[in-house]
Amino acid sequence: MRVSVDDEMTVEGTTVTMTVTVHAEDHYSFNRGQADIASGAPDDANGRFTEVGWAKPFPTSGGLTRTITWQVGSPEGATEVLTEEPGG
Repeated sequence: MRVSVDDEMTVEGTTVTMTVTVHAEDHYSFNRGQADIASGAPDDANGRFTEVGWAKPFPTSGGLTRTITWQVGSPEGATEVLTEEPGG
C-alpha cells in the first residue's frame, strides 16, 4: 500500500484554512503465506482462483480531503468539512 498527503494552508485576516488530502493506492492480489485482513481467509486457499483464471489481481485507489478552518489563537473552535476525491 502506498499513501501520500498533500496539504495547503492559507491565512486571510484572522481566519486560517488548512486543506489536507490523503491519497492511497494498493494492489489487490493473493500472496502465498498471507491472509485476507477482513475475513482471515488464507491467500493460499483463495489464490487458486487466480491460478485457474477465475480471478485477477487489480489496483485500487482512493482518497479524501478535509478542509479545516479556525480563527488565529482559537484552534479549539475549528470546523471541518470532509469530501471524497472524484473516483475515491
